[in-house]
Amino acid sequence: MSSNTNNEGTIRKALIENDLVECMVALPGQLFTNTQIPACIWFLTNSKDKREDNAGRNLRDRKNEFLFIDARNLGYMKDRVLRVCNDDINKITETFHKWKEGNGYENEPGFCKSENIDELKKHDYVLTPGRYVERTS
Repeated sequence: MSSNTNNEGTIRKALIENDLVECMVALPGQLFTNTQIPACIWFLTNSKDKREDNAGRNLRDRKNEFLFIDARNLGYMKDRVLRVCNDDINKITETFHKWKEGNGYENEPGFCKSENIDELKKHDYVLTPGRYVERTS
């Protein structure tokens, strides 16, 4: 999401400038039993045009817009090594669909923010959600 080694920065820049990245979701650590490191979900798309999707939802034109969701604080510790986010999956999903449809989406400090390509350029094409999502005190 932010590394520039092995041409990763060049690849990330190309993905962004070709408008293939739609959404980045930073997940909390300890979601997986085999590792405790946090993960990130990349949502990629070939088209951000206004259209109807396969589920019949009317999507707005999202060209050069990107959604960042910082879900690192969601979920609860089921035990001392495993975090569970079952109930929070709906919040992430609903936020993503509202943003795509333009139907009631609002930036939420500490959770999500929609940015344009100019802001990503200012940040050297870094795709880490925590860089864009406003912190709460």
